[in-house]
Amino acid sequence: MEYRQLLLDELSTRQRRNPQYSLRAFARDMGISVSAVSEILTHKKGLSGARAMTIGRRLNWSEGEIRFFTALVEAAHARSQATKARAAATLAALKADREFDEMTIEHFKLISDWLPLAILESLEISSGKYDATEIAKRFGATSQEVENAVERLRRIGLLQVEEDGRMMPTTSHSATPQAGTVRHIQNYHREILKKADEALTKVDVKEREFAALTMAVDSSKIEEAKQWLREFRRKFAVDVQRDGAKDRVYCLGMQFFPLDIKDSGGLI
Repeated sequence: MEYRQLLLDELSTRQRRNPQYSLRAFARDMGISVSAVSEILTHKKGLSGARAMTIGRRLNWSEGEIRFFTALVEAAHARSQATKARAAATLAALKADREFDEMTIEHFKLISDWLPLAILESLEISSGKYDATEIAKRFGATSQEVENAVERLRRIGLLQVEEDGRMMPTTSHSATPQAGTVRHIQNYHREILKKADEALTKVDVKEREFAALTMAVDSSKIEEAKQWLREFRRKFAVDVQRDGAKDRVYCLGMQFFPLDIKDSGGLI
């Protein structure tokens, strides 16, 4: 993992959330000049460990992400060999703990975007034949967005290239994990909710199913209810995908959340 890739992924995530978000806005949020950001991303300038920590905090990264980012920066640019050695030891410890190794960081970035998982499923429809233009047309994305998503999928091993050139998923079902950085999982679900909102008005009712059920419940049964929903989701995916000629990519979104508000004194 190269620390500049983390910055590029962060910029990409923010631009997906807001197409008007610019490099200048990114520089403002990082607390440095736009020319400095450009020089950093093009390998003309490096960062210090102190500046890396400041940037991570300004970007609202978690303490773990800041620690990982800072260690990558110091391993690359620290003038002191002792500092470089400490940074290398930090990276080794994180990798050993599988807290922030390369695979995990890439998965965190992947789940903040709906497109890579959709591409994985679309390859089953096309029997692995990859055409960035056709995929972009199918999902209303640009060819560059598709290429970037495919490269991320290949980097983390969710997509492999067969001997005949076809691209195939390495996993049967795509779903967000139960653990990860809260920020990136929240970003993913925000994007899915936006896609659902679009489908509510743009997709014919014959091709979608929207429903809501409001109920009073015993809060001691919440964990049990969540487990039922997880089991249903897994069974649903297996049963619906088992047979037939696949020709569409669908998303099942499930929301189960309290409508009332609770504080330390109970419900208000």
